[in-house]
Amino acid sequence: MPTFPRGPVYGRHCGIVGEDPLPRNRLETLVLFKDSVGVLDLLNDTSLVMRAYGAEGVIRLQRQGVPFGSNVLTRVAELRSSKTEIRTCSGCSCGFDPLYRALQDNVSYNTIR
Repeated sequence: MPTFPRGPVYGRHCGIVGEDPLPRNRLETLVLFKDSVGVLDLLNDTSLVMRAYGAEGVIRLQRQGVPFGSNVLTRVAELRSSKTEIRTCSGCSCGFDPLYRALQDNVSYNTIR
């Protein structure tokens, strides 16, 4: 079995482990309960991967009508255009992708205000 780096990974269902990454489970729960405070905690995390989950959460909650301030939307916009690479996982494909592409692959790109 391959050796994977430690730490969180951004993505969806892992074909090797057979589950979503733990941060994905957390995000799905936060979105389900429209927990904007929890999503903002992710957005303010020191880990860029966790901030990616936070940005996705803001986008998804905003689509559901949850309001966010312009400072939050500006931070999300910065992450959505970032070329910094983060660890990603989707199905059996693990690697590094630019943050903007990882977010693009996980949420529709053109719907954030």
